[in-house]
Amino acid sequence: MRALALAQTSTAEAPRLAWRARDERFDLGQATGVWLATDEGLQAYFDLASDPRFLLGRRIARVSFEGELARVRSAELVAALPALGRTAPEVRGDDWRFEAPADPLPRLVRGEGAWSLALFDPDGLASARFPVEADGPDGLLVRGAAAFERAVRRRGGRALHWWLEYRVGDVTLAHLGGRR
Repeated sequence: MRALALAQTSTAEAPRLAWRARDERFDLGQATGVWLATDEGLQAYFDLASDPRFLLGRRIARVSFEGELARVRSAELVAALPALGRTAPEVRGDDWRFEAPADPLPRLVRGEGAWSLALFDPDGLASARFPVEADGPDGLLVRGAAAFERAVRRRGGRALHWWLEYRVGDVTLAHLGGRR
């Protein structure tokens, strides 16, 4: 979800939202987002797709913004994260290397973003998350990802799903994914 804030909105605290769902087991929830500087102005961005309370709440009855974001210019539920091109990993020994996506990353008002790689083996129900480091000016290196993939194959795994994500804390701002 994203919300365009009013021009005078303070960014001293992270943006917050709350919701009420119709499913009484998951009826109330809250999320903290991040502030982005966009061409349209100051924007609060929330990653609700990774919040099980939001997903399991089934029908969401009401969403409200809190604190400095109590009044907004507009808000919308975003169907999908921005995809960052179509690069695929290249194996280098025990590691994977990606070309850095050419698309610009979101401009953060506060904090720093970081890349991470999530891997999932649906056959063995194994998963792992790896930190990502810069590999020169145009590359991203994931140490140990190829070793994890080989271990999955030895156990009989057929497909390995991967997601390269640009995150600020628990908030994913952009991603790229595939299967090998």
